[in-house]
Amino acid sequence: MTTTTDIKFKPTTTELSAEIKKEMKLDPKTGVGTVTENWYVDNLGRAVPEDIKAKYPGIEADVVPIIKGVQDHNTMVAAAAGLAFGQLSEHVLKSNKEIERTTLDLPTIGKDGFDFTYDKTRQVPDRTADGTVGTKTVHGSLRVGYRTYGTKSRGELMKVKEQLAIDAAKVFGS
Repeated sequence: MTTTTDIKFKPTTTELSAEIKKEMKLDPKTGVGTVTENWYVDNLGRAVPEDIKAKYPGIEADVVPIIKGVQDHNTMVAAAAGLAFGQLSEHVLKSNKEIERTTLDLPTIGKDGFDFTYDKTRQVPDRTADGTVGTKTVHGSLRVGYRTYGTKSRGELMKVKEQLAIDAAKVFGS
């Protein structure tokens, strides 16, 4: 079912939406969706700004190895920064008994970045040999997250969520 659009989107949003919709399938029995294999990779060339394409003709073919390199770099940064942050945190938490947790924001590009949290002690799930799940206390618990600004509810994504809510009210509302 197609519904009317009450909210105005950028042309790139509606154009790309129409294209990816053709590559999607949604199983009506399970509710599980799939996208044509390699759709994301095949469309990465769109991410290259026109001035970069002009400066480096054919760079679209190199986008995947570049992104893989960035992903590998991020994996190493998460481990290395986590180790350094955890070691520094141990000293701070030992010397200041009032602090139970340390946090670190490591910006990357734009508004994206890593979030690190180091807890002096933390309760975590503990599965025993017989399959029983309980909890246990661990010392020096490091958690690492990566935040992407583009996946937060703002801009075009906020408009999409608002439009879907309007459409759903028409389809499912009483």
